[in-house]
This record gives sequence, structure tokens and C-alpha cells, in this order.
Amino acid sequence: MDYIKSFGEYLFENGKANNTVKSYTGDVKGFIRFLAERDIVFEGTFNRFTIISYKNHLLEKAYEPVTVNKKLNSLRKKCRVI
Repeated sequence: MDYIKSFGEYLFENGKANNTVKSYTGDVKGFIRFLAERDIVFEGTFNRFTIISYKNHLLEKAYEPVTVNKKLNSLRKKCRVI
């Protein structure tokens, strides 16, 4: 399933601006890429371990806390945390 495409369509249908759609979908793509680099298949839901691992990864890459929080908020728009 193309999660990114369906997420972008959902955002657009709910009145989000094009730049917002690009930003949110880009953040989700980054998370999926992070998982793929660790041989984890994204199946549309998150768990606390992957979220915390991703957050730590972003902090280790020297992203500012405000940027990390924005990226994590984009993920919350996409899926529920289990």
C-alpha cells in the first residue's frame, strides 16, 4: 500500500495547504526510510519503540528539538501509536 500517497490525499481532502502536505508527507517518508535502513517493514502503524528510536536518531543527527518535535507531530497525523 502506498501510505505516503494516501496520507497526502487525506491531508489535501482535509484542506491542508500544499506546503503542509509536502512537509508532513516528507516527514513520514523520512521515518519510513529510517525503518527500511534497519530492515523494518512499515505496515501503517507505529509502536513506541520505533518512535523513540527515530527520535533518538534525529537528536543524534543534531536536529534541533523543535524540528524533531515537528517531525514527530507529522507522524501523529498519519497513524496511531500502539
